[in-house]
Amino acid sequence: MAAHSWIPGNVVGWPPALSLHTRLLGFVRTVLLRQMVEPGNVVCDLFCGRGLDTERWAESGIGRYIGVDLSASALEEAREQWEQQEKPFPAHFCELDPCMVDLQDQLQDYGLPADVVCCFSHLQDCFTSEDMVRRLLKNVSAVLKSGGYFFGTCPDSSTIWYKYQKAVEGAIKAGVLRLSHLDGPLPCVRTDIYKISFEDDRFYSFGSKYFLRFSDDGLPPQPQILVHFPSLMRLAKEFDLECVELRNLNEFYEDLHGRFDAELRSSCGPRGYPVLDARGRLNAQALDVLSLYTTVVFRKTRPAPEFLPLSPQTEDCRKSLGAETTLSVYTRRKAEHVPEHTDAIIPIGIDSSKDDENEKPCEGGRQGSDSSETHTYVGADGVIWPDDVDECSGYARG
Repeated sequence: MAAHSWIPGNVVGWPPALSLHTRLLGFVRTVLLRQMVEPGNVVCDLFCGRGLDTERWAESGIGRYIGVDLSASALEEAREQWEQQEKPFPAHFCELDPCMVDLQDQLQDYGLPADVVCCFSHLQDCFTSEDMVRRLLKNVSAVLKSGGYFFGTCPDSSTIWYKYQKAVEGAIKAGVLRLSHLDGPLPCVRTDIYKISFEDDRFYSFGSKYFLRFSDDGLPPQPQILVHFPSLMRLAKEFDLECVELRNLNEFYEDLHGRFDAELRSSCGPRGYPVLDARGRLNAQALDVLSLYTTVVFRKTRPAPEFLPLSPQTEDCRKSLGAETTLSVYTRRKAEHVPEHTDAIIPIGIDSSKDDENEKPCEGGRQGSDSSETHTYVGADGVIWPDDVDECSGYARG
């Protein structure tokens, strides 16, 4: 993994304090720290970056901070932030790659085990390969105490993939994308705030790249990797990390904004791009940006705490882990914007016209029974294709 080579070194205070997604994610981090961190905790912050959360950690009253990052310049800025705030807690800043080295050996002199391990950036980059994810989770488990929590945020691949599939559907209906000729540029997801583009129309468990660009942060499109959550949960279980919560940030906001209204106004008040409406709630554009991300919470050993109940999305992921899988399939939650995750092969009847109109087959997914020699497939617009389609993309082979 490159050492954050895309971060502009000449930009002071990057990312921009007033960019919409930065403000929204700042609110989420504040709430997560209030929920997950107790006074006196030892914290290990993976891919900690430039110390933008120093004040939040100080407010949490932590006992010790261990910041880990690949970038020496980012760590130097994090140290400066800590010193400028009069060193509110003991801190160590370590230039290490959590996906490559043994953190327990490297950090053994810094007060391990940690009460909490967090990762608010670059978790998705670990999904370049299974080995990188496995090494990260092994490190998390090794430095985390029994009963401790691993938590953070990352892009919600189910929402992003669903938005892309809808863009494909629109391009097909408009006649600008032919199913049998996909050698041209693929459709992209575009709003006034962000643009999402893919170079490959297939979603693999590891290494599926896309590009995300926000119009208000001054940066070029950033390469990202789709996080395959069933694989994350499966690998985490190998290292005694049980999934407590995968919650899209729209749901997170709806559940908690009333209890954290002051924090919302502090992070998203009248600065920069308008975020709050007259009632003090996030406007539609802010909610759309928020939907691109999800919380991730794991606990080392059981049971899960009462204040973080399992969401339907998390429960669906758990059920999918025991199923025979061939590729990632995404189903849309009925009457909700965000699709659920599942890896299961979903059987369908031969006569699809009998299906309920609101229960369309999964977009972009393979359908059919494992025991059958003939398979049918479903494209982004819900149309069932014959068995001469490309197995991963749902598009006909030319």
